[in-house]
Amino acid sequence: MQVSSAGRRAGLVPERRRNGALEEDVLSGLWAAGRPLTARELQVSLGKPLAYTTVMTSLTRLEAKGLVARSRIRRGYEFAPTGPRGQNTAAKMQALVEAAADPAAALSCFASVLSKEQVRVLRTALEKAKQG
Repeated sequence: MQVSSAGRRAGLVPERRRNGALEEDVLSGLWAAGRPLTARELQVSLGKPLAYTTVMTSLTRLEAKGLVARSRIRRGYEFAPTGPRGQNTAAKMQALVEAAADPAAALSCFASVLSKEQVRVLRTALEKAKQG
C-alpha cells in the first residue's frame, strides 16, 4: 500500500524511522540501563510503542553485527552491548572513511569542521594511540 506524504503529515500514518534509528535506540537503551536487559525489559524501557518481536529482531541483528552479546537466563536471554558507546561511534566513523572515494580528503574535511575543543581531544587521542 502506497502512503502519500500528505497522509503522513496529517498524522494518519506514523513517520518512517531513518535507517538504523531503531538499532541506535536499542543500543542507547542498553547503554543507559548499565546492565544486561531482557528484550521485554528493553521494550518497556524504550518507552515507545514497539512490538516485542520488533525489539527482538533488532537485538538479533545487532548480535549478528557483533554489537550486542546474548546470554542465557532461565528460559530466555538477556542482552548487553559488547562495547562502550564511543567504540560503536568510532567503528561507524572508520567504516565511513574506508568507504570514501578519497579517505584522506574525507579526514581532512572532517578535521576542518571540528571545534577547538574537539581538535584538542582528537590530538590527545592520537598521541595516546602513537604511544600504545
